[in-house]
Amino acid sequence: PQIALVGPTPQNMLIDKLGVFRKRAALVNGFPSYTLAVSLTGVMLWHAGQCWHVGAAANLGQDRGWVSLRDGCLRPEASTVTWQVWDASLGAKFVAEESGREWKHGPSWTDAPGLLCLARPFIQGHFFQIFYRYEGRTKVLDVTRSDSGAFGG
Repeated sequence: PQIALVGPTPQNMLIDKLGVFRKRAALVNGFPSYTLAVSLTGVMLWHAGQCWHVGAAANLGQDRGWVSLRDGCLRPEASTVTWQVWDASLGAKFVAEESGREWKHGPSWTDAPGLLCLARPFIQGHFFQIFYRYEGRTKVLDVTRSDSGAFGG
């Protein structure tokens, strides 16, 4: 099974962290976890605290990431909450806690209301299209898969 995290982000921030995510067999913090199909650097999606996070594989299971959804729902595609993206131009916001340093939602996060998480994107052969609705219009994301299994386009 797979899901797709697609749509516009403010100033196209972090668009390289979006796309089709493949479900992993392993649960993380009791929730499903996913790997970005196009990732050459190990981008993953998991739940920690009360958020879904898209982040580096090295941070798997932690309450941090580049793209975030503040929702305790069992599956990210079931949420109706607005996704947020990390805006590095606003500066980092670390909060020291007894358990260590932790990223917190605050002025460094920007809403991405056009970002959607979709269940069951259609994939066939070397080409696939993801259809989604944004601002009342149907949008299409065309993606081509190379022989190496990476995606581009």
